[in-house]
Amino acid sequence: MIRSALVAAVVGLSLLGGCKETEVRYVMISEIVEHSSQLHVPVPVGYAARDLGDRLYLTETALKRGSVSLEFAVLDAAPAETDAAEIETRTLTSGDTAQSRVTKRDGGNGGPEYTLEVWRSATRDGAPAWIYLAAHTQRQRGEPDFTLSWAVFEATDLGRTSALITE
Repeated sequence: MIRSALVAAVVGLSLLGGCKETEVRYVMISEIVEHSSQLHVPVPVGYAARDLGDRLYLTETALKRGSVSLEFAVLDAAPAETDAAEIETRTLTSGDTAQSRVTKRDGGNGGPEYTLEVWRSATRDGAPAWIYLAAHTQRQRGEPDFTLSWAVFEATDLGRTSALITE
């Protein structure tokens, strides 16, 4: 079940959004959704949340080419390594580390399909867990910008609302 707390807030997030230096990104959020998995996920303005049982899915309300969809889950173990993409490690503002990889697949008329997978360790009910995000998009030209995906991932927390969210 999704329980929402309406928030009209600006989230100030400091992250390494794919650059060598720290950047500050501001994301306007419309609500914070608490998923049955105990995830607390900020929903950016222009996105809607859907509960898919063991996953929470965020999609843009005005779908257009290049839209990014976000799929959150809590896993019992880190995703398995594959030969498809190199895994990178990034230090988040909180001091936690996250692992990520971007995969690219041939697409149709909309261009190649890109998926950013990001995960970090957490604790749920005293047991180890992993917060997981898969961000999906399709682009005809150039690499996608997953800055919004990283910002929402960093502000997502397990069992509590992130300290990065301010009203």
